[in-house]
Amino acid sequence: MSSQKGRVLITGGSGFVGAHIANRFLAGGWEVVLFDLRPPELELPPAFPRAVEFVQGNVLGVDELAEAISAHSINGIVHSAAVVGDVRAEEQPALAFDINVRGTFNALEAARLRNLRFTYISTATLYGQKEDREPVRESDLPDPVGMYDGTKYMGEVLAHSYHKAYAVDAVSLRPGFLYGPGSNIGHYYLDRLVRGESLRGVPGADHYCDFTYIKDFAEGVYLAHTTRPLANRVFNISSRQYFSRAHFAKVVATVLGGDVEIKLGSGLPARAHQRGPSDNSRAAAEFGYEPRYDLEAGLRDWLAWLRKQESQGVR
Repeated sequence: MSSQKGRVLITGGSGFVGAHIANRFLAGGWEVVLFDLRPPELELPPAFPRAVEFVQGNVLGVDELAEAISAHSINGIVHSAAVVGDVRAEEQPALAFDINVRGTFNALEAARLRNLRFTYISTATLYGQKEDREPVRESDLPDPVGMYDGTKYMGEVLAHSYHKAYAVDAVSLRPGFLYGPGSNIGHYYLDRLVRGESLRGVPGADHYCDFTYIKDFAEGVYLAHTTRPLANRVFNISSRQYFSRAHFAKVVATVLGGDVEIKLGSGLPARAHQRGPSDNSRAAAEFGYEPRYDLEAGLRDWLAWLRKQESQGVR
């Protein structure tokens, strides 16, 4: 089993997922180039800009992408740029298609032309509705139900096709419900409570989710990108924390202490995806992935970050 170091370009690198991936690569001794429309807003230890460069660009700009790769001697791409979430993707389907499909095609073309390793951030949402809540495995047939998971699956098919047709060293990773510092998609309560918001009547107490701490996912991305050989090209990456939102809320209250009260409404939130926990067996076997954060540990780590932001006057 071999590993690789060098300089990685992270598309969407200024966002929630991209920023944490960047920090994991920094910790591994890599240099990082963030390729995004906006500069990074999320400062995490080790703080930007150590060994980090920012290039303002759009994955729809083929020339911008090629120039960034050539100018910075990139030897690997982690592609996390995306229109994320069902609501945004369905409100702006043309944008979702452009970024999630055409943008992925552009990044794969760049990888093909320069013989770069390519890691695609996909989503476990593409498994679709699995009301039996049995564990989901990479061999399960995807069944997208919306524009977000549909376009992300198209990107994954492109990555696999580039691997088969052109021998591009491409891997696709499917995360669960990601929470942690900087998250702004989904309902994970902790950040809102720290900001002083009231959580009463929030729907979804009975919604079971594969809650995955963002640092666990970033570790999986790092291992999948840097470890070779690999027998497979699609991997689930989760924290194996499969609980109802009601249970998640109870752990949030425990972590915060005091008289914190979260009143969730019963049932499922609108447009909820129901599926079982992701099976990580393939990732564990092929590149030694093991999640480090149980639910309470992840929430305590996130809370420490939120308190630090608060002490610095960052809201």
